[in-house]
Amino acid sequence: MNSAIERLLSLRAVDAMRNQVVEICSHHTLAEAASLLSQHHVTGAPVVDEMGRCVGVISSSDFMRKAAQESEREPDCGGSSDDFELHQETPGEPFSIDHLERQYVTTRMTTPVHAVTPETPLLDVARRMCAAHVHRMFVLDPSGHVEGIISTLDILAATIQAVEE
Repeated sequence: MNSAIERLLSLRAVDAMRNQVVEICSHHTLAEAASLLSQHHVTGAPVVDEMGRCVGVISSSDFMRKAAQESEREPDCGGSSDDFELHQETPGEPFSIDHLERQYVTTRMTTPVHAVTPETPLLDVARRMCAAHVHRMFVLDPSGHVEGIISTLDILAATIQAVEE
C-alpha cells in the first residue's frame, strides 16, 4: 500500500484538530454570540452549558436561517426591537448583526451536536461531515467538554501533509 495512504489511514481526530476553540455560553444573547464570532473571525462555535458541556452549535447559517424566516413572515421588516439585520461592510468580511439583545443562543443553536472523540479515525470524521453536510466537527471528551475542532480545511491540510511526507 502507498505510504501516503497508510499515513492518512493512521490519522486520528486528535492529529488534525485545533485546540483553540471559541466557546459560546448558553446564557449569551445572539448579539453577544455574533460579536464573539466576528471578533475571532470564525463562522461557528460550540454552545456550552454552565458545566462547560457542549449542548449545541451556533453558526452563521443559524443567523441566516433566522433572517430568512423573519423575511418570510414579515416582508417589510417593520423594525420592532425583536428584528435584526445582517450587515456586511465589505464583501468577504464577516457579517455584523444588530438588534439581537433579547434572544438567547439556545433559541437558534443547532442540535444535536456533530461530534467525535480524539481517537476517531480522520477518514471517519470526513465521512461523518459529508453525511451530515457540516463544515466543522467538535472533538469532545467523554463528559461532553470540547477538546478541539476539526474543519473541512483541517482535513484537507492533513491530507496534503500525509501525501507530502
